[in-house]
Amino acid sequence: MLLIYSPESSNRLEYIFELIFRDILGVDMQITASRESYLDYNGPRICYGKITLREEVNIKCVDFLFEKGVNSQNLEYFEWEGLPCIFKTYGDSVLPFDLFAASFYLVSRYEEYLPFTNDQFGRFSANQSIAWQRGFLEKPLINIWTEKLKEILMHYFPALNFKKRHYKFIPTYDIDSAYAYRHKGVIRTLGGYYKSLKDKDYEGVKSRTRVLLNREKDPFDTFELLKKYQEQYKSKAKYFFLVGDYDEFDKNISIDVQNFQKLIKSISDYAEVGI
Repeated sequence: MLLIYSPESSNRLEYIFELIFRDILGVDMQITASRESYLDYNGPRICYGKITLREEVNIKCVDFLFEKGVNSQNLEYFEWEGLPCIFKTYGDSVLPFDLFAASFYLVSRYEEYLPFTNDQFGRFSANQSIAWQRGFLEKPLINIWTEKLKEILMHYFPALNFKKRHYKFIPTYDIDSAYAYRHKGVIRTLGGYYKSLKDKDYEGVKSRTRVLLNREKDPFDTFELLKKYQEQYKSKAKYFFLVGDYDEFDKNISIDVQNFQKLIKSISDYAEVGI
């Protein structure tokens, strides 16, 4: 078991330690605030805090994990061994930054709780994030940092056991609109025709008509194709159906429509279904 000494504790600290050590590394660990218990322990151990204990695996911390509320942060971006890093630390430490604070900042999407400029849908846009601005938006940075931590731990504690990680592909499908034209009802169908004609989308008018006359498959009806892929690649897919009320942005057909219910039931026979 890995024993971690931290003079302070918090929900943030406990969460990120669980994520890094148990979920990613698969290491059995325990956190203690007792310096005596820590120093008496003969197994693998890490000291996390502002103090430095002699001849220990020290990881210096910043205040972030122990703060209350949401506050603007001095991230102090830099690169270490070719990796982007934030929350730089100084002094005797096996890492030049607070990996746990940095990981919590990213995994919690902390930036989105700070003031930001909304996009047209009221959302936080990716180009406002430090990940986009510093060019690591598409890197699994927390996992890469954790691999560096694993190398350090293996160096100091060769007998420490880590779980073997196995890749698994799980396709998920968000069905925001099950059909483009079918099962929309008279009012929505007439509204669709009106909009297409107003926009001079004559091909859309023709396509809608062919689908409603059963001369053509609905362009959104790809469920048999997805099932074929699932069987071909022996994957366990998950489908998430939008069943909320119709509004400006959510325009799926009503859950009260019997054909929509049949679709969900048929897919639940061979895949997991959620809403």
